[in-house]
Parts: sequence; C-alpha cells; structure tokens
Amino acid sequence: MKKSSSVARNSAKTSVTRSIKSAYAIDPCCAAIPPMHHDDYQSLKASLLRNGQLEPILVFEDRIVDGRHRFSACNELGIKPMFKQFIGTYEAAKSMAFAININRRHLTMGQKALVAAKLTMPSPGERKNGSRAGIPAALTQVEAASLFGISRDTVQRGCALLREADPALIEEVRTASCGLHAAIESLKSNKG
Repeated sequence: MKKSSSVARNSAKTSVTRSIKSAYAIDPCCAAIPPMHHDDYQSLKASLLRNGQLEPILVFEDRIVDGRHRFSACNELGIKPMFKQFIGTYEAAKSMAFAININRRHLTMGQKALVAAKLTMPSPGERKNGSRAGIPAALTQVEAASLFGISRDTVQRGCALLREADPALIEEVRTASCGLHAAIESLKSNKG
C-alpha cells in the first residue's frame, strides 16, 4: 500500500522536468540545512555517474528548496538536472523540504536544534505575533520539535545558541564539529 505524501496532504502539485536553466537561487530553507560532508558529496557524485539522478531537485518559484547538492553535483558532472516544480504555498514547500531532509540526512541533535530554532525565531520585520504582511508566523517551538523529532527543550537550546553564542560556536554545531551539549556548556561558562 502506497503511503500518502506530504504533497497530497498539502493539496500541492508537482511536475517533473529536465531543465536547461543552469542557475537557480538557493532558498533560505534549503540553506538552513547543514551542508554535506566532503565524503558524502563525493559519494553523491559517484552515485550520479553510476545510476543517474534518481531524485529530482525540488524548486519553488525558481528557488531550490531541496537538492542544492544534487544541483551542484549534476552541474559539475555535466548532467542535465531533473527538477520537480512545487505548486502550492511557500509554507507547504518549506515543510516538504524539511520533512525530506529530516528523513534523508543524518543530522546531529545540534544540527536539528539549530534548524528547528531558526524556524521558530522571528525574522527581521516580523510583528510581535510573528507574522508579516502576507507571510504566516514562524513555527512554535512545539511544532518545530515535532517536525524534527526532538524535544522542545532541545529547540530552546538551539534558540539560546542562536541568540547568545559566538558565530564561530554556532558554525561548529552547524557543521557537527561540536555537539549541542558541549556548545551549551561553553555558552554557560562564557556567561558565568
């Protein structure tokens, strides 16, 4: 029995095409997911050469919301990339991209905490209730925790890092060079 996809649940549509367009902007939701490690990227390229592109790159309004590494690898290898145009709301596209990455990527607890925290923190220009003209409010911490399969406390730790930590420490957690617990301990010791 086939599982229903988030595309169906969100009443959104997609269409798969091969495109000659060589430049797409990377959407902020895609950029929020930590980059692949070098060895994983090399494995992706080897797989593309051996098997071709098995998963299309998800695009919303000419921005890549999922698949920046596939896009880059296809371009490096001279393979014409396959795209899936997402038709629906930006929130549905973003939700689909995060769901895909959470299940596909092996993110550390710290990486999940940072991405979840980014989804809960208001962006510049947002009102106190978290909304902007025509743009829905950020996720609640409970919603982000549920989306990433982590606790609300973990999301709160990610928020604390984003608000208070040195950018170098945040980058260490983002690239999995430092764990969440160690980063929080470092933050506490620097305060105290």
